[in-house]
Amino acid sequence: MGGYAKRELVFSVVGLLAALMLVTAIGTGCDPGVAPEEGSSTRVDFFVSPAADSLQVSSLETPDFQVGTRPSVPIKVRWVLDGDTLSVGPRFRYFPRHLEPSLLKAVASSKEGAFEHSWLLTIRNDHPAEFRFDPSGTEIALVMADSCRFQALGSYPFSCDYAWTMNGHEIPAGPVLDHVAREVGRDTLSLTVSTEVGVRHHTWYLNTSPFPVQFTFEPLESQVAMVPRDSRVFRLASDSPFPVSAVWQVDGVPVGTDSLLTFNPEHSGRHRIQVWVSSGERVFGHLWDVVVVSRRPPPVADILCDDGPSPGSVRVSWRPVEPTAAPVVRYEVACSHLGPLNNDSWNQAIQLEAVEPSERKNMMSRVFTPEDHGLVPGRRLWVAVKAVDTFGLSAEVVTNGSLTLSQAYHVQGVVRDETGRPLPGIMVRAKAQGLSAVTGTDGFYRLGPFPEGSSLCLSTESPDQRDPGESGDVGSAWYDYTTRVFDPAAMPVQDIYLLTRWGCDGRCSEFSNEFKTLFTYLTRTSLTTSLRPEHQLFHWEDYPVPVHIPVFQNNGLDFRELAAQSLRWWNTVLGEEVFQLVSSGGQARVAVEFTDLGGYANGSMTLVEPATPGQTLGDAVPQRIRVSISENFTDPQRIQETILHELGHVLGLYRHPTCRGPGYLMYITAAGALNEGWDLAVHQDEVRAVRAIRHLPQGYDVSGLE
Repeated sequence: MGGYAKRELVFSVVGLLAALMLVTAIGTGCDPGVAPEEGSSTRVDFFVSPAADSLQVSSLETPDFQVGTRPSVPIKVRWVLDGDTLSVGPRFRYFPRHLEPSLLKAVASSKEGAFEHSWLLTIRNDHPAEFRFDPSGTEIALVMADSCRFQALGSYPFSCDYAWTMNGHEIPAGPVLDHVAREVGRDTLSLTVSTEVGVRHHTWYLNTSPFPVQFTFEPLESQVAMVPRDSRVFRLASDSPFPVSAVWQVDGVPVGTDSLLTFNPEHSGRHRIQVWVSSGERVFGHLWDVVVVSRRPPPVADILCDDGPSPGSVRVSWRPVEPTAAPVVRYEVACSHLGPLNNDSWNQAIQLEAVEPSERKNMMSRVFTPEDHGLVPGRRLWVAVKAVDTFGLSAEVVTNGSLTLSQAYHVQGVVRDETGRPLPGIMVRAKAQGLSAVTGTDGFYRLGPFPEGSSLCLSTESPDQRDPGESGDVGSAWYDYTTRVFDPAAMPVQDIYLLTRWGCDGRCSEFSNEFKTLFTYLTRTSLTTSLRPEHQLFHWEDYPVPVHIPVFQNNGLDFRELAAQSLRWWNTVLGEEVFQLVSSGGQARVAVEFTDLGGYANGSMTLVEPATPGQTLGDAVPQRIRVSISENFTDPQRIQETILHELGHVLGLYRHPTCRGPGYLMYITAAGALNEGWDLAVHQDEVRAVRAIRHLPQGYDVSGLE
């Protein structure tokens, strides 16, 4: 009995202590366990794993934490890390997020009570600071406007500092930097990555060129044939402004690192020559297959040169050779105007043609012309021929054919209309020589060759077509033209101008509805004079023509302003500035004066320079002209009509047609020209004539018009 009493006493003491601990735990937050709820008879003990309150955790570890009860009952556990609830459940796996100490707390509850436990976690950094830099190399080749990404790649989970510099200047960026090449040159880009356990550094050298790097390799052919003890240079070239490295290999064995390789085979056989070349991150390779055979084809010795069928051409003849180590597959013909050809100068020669051999011919020949082969007539020419076999080996050059090419001449030019517009589809003929050409879309033609001493006369044949003219009028094609006889050696350029075959107003019956007849009449080119024995057309050398109109008022009229309006109307109706009003008489080519002309004269025009006795209007290129207008006008319209008329003379309409009525300004009197307004003051025929005078070449021979 005493034993049972002792046990009951012990249990009572233990129960009292448990109750005190529960009260203390609830009041203070400690975790010795939780007393059963009121009405519960089950005792529950909480336990945690790991049991320690402070732990040192490796940054590479992911330790498990657990809360449980004895006996096992359902519980709810909330896990709180540094004040943030991360998960719910009896177990929690911790992943180190940083290297600072952390407080992990488990808050548990069940029907039997509540429980809390905390762990102070300190992190030991065991992570290696391993980083990979991309691009991995150091020399980077870029082209203007190229974009390139530079970055540090690694699995380091904690905070890092990234320090970028370009040519020593800091650039704010994280682990990735996108660079755009904006300047040609060489730049230094550096990245330093700092962590708690160390520092990593990498440098790139950025080589920016204005264009993509190109490599060229010589010989161009990938199959190269040689003979023993021959010497052949293999080379590479690059337009990169930055360092270029090369590695040469012969049959897989490295033999050099220069930009060229000289290969001297000792025996017959096959070889592989390869070069690897790099600039920055870009690597290129090139391969030649080299065949070394015992002998070359024999040299071509019998070469004859004779005049060809046309001026400046040559006929080259040679005797085929007998093959040696391999069959001959072609004959290469080359020439030079600089001197005889040899093995060293062959590559600088004019390559004329590669001719296939013919078994049926004892002699082979070809004709070469200046037009097709760049020969220069009148100069001496040297010609050589090489035989080439199936291996690509060519014969030595031991002899040349030679002759002085006959001189040949060509004539070329552009066919235009009277305004300077190129005319396509015009036939240009040299009838005596039986040659012709049709102008292209740009009006260009070329005729020839013509032998030395030729006398040429060119003529045109325009197509039967009708082009819409201005203001709805219709013009036919053009008046054809025949040039005077000329020497092509002295005048190799012949531009030809055709006059549009406009119809004339029916009121001008005296001109048979032919614009050409009206044009030559108005310009006085239908006649010749003692000072102009040919039918040449002369006009002002430069446009616009400077005109000075003085300030003058009379009868209440501003003569200067009225005259200036007429001047401006000529510019308007022609669609270009043919006159320019200037403020000083010294600047002027045309001087207007208002004076008393007496009698019935309203206006006149006088050629002041050149001043040659017996000279009439149209005999020479005008240099200075004086226009006189009556000062006695009382009607402003008569002033404007008169100055319009006289300025028409200044522009080259020297004669007065008999066509009269509204619009014919150049009738002997201009009275009434403005009766129906400015738009009808100048007739379309007169406008077309002035345009032709303005744009036809100086000294144009109108007698060639047909």
